[in-house]
Amino acid sequence: TLGFADLGGANLEGANLGGANLGGATLRDADLRYAALRYATLRYANLRGATLRDADLRYADLRGADLRFADLGGADLRLADLKGANLEGANLPEEYHG
Repeated sequence: TLGFADLGGANLEGANLGGANLGGATLRDADLRYAALRYATLRYANLRGATLRDADLRYADLRGADLRFADLGGADLRLADLKGANLEGANLPEEYHG
């Protein structure tokens, strides 16, 4: 488990973190471009300013996550749980723009 780990600023581009428990982890300003986070638990994780461009977040648990100013352009968020997530200033995938 990587829950509550401090991975702030880490280069995790293309990392396979599918199913990983990253609940409460600090991933602030981390590079998660193209990362596989399918079924990952990111509940209450700090992803502020993280780059999640083109990441696979299908079925991810992002409840209560801090995604302020995160770049989620091109990310796959199908069936991800974003209840209570803070998306202030985040760049969201095109299908989320109304």
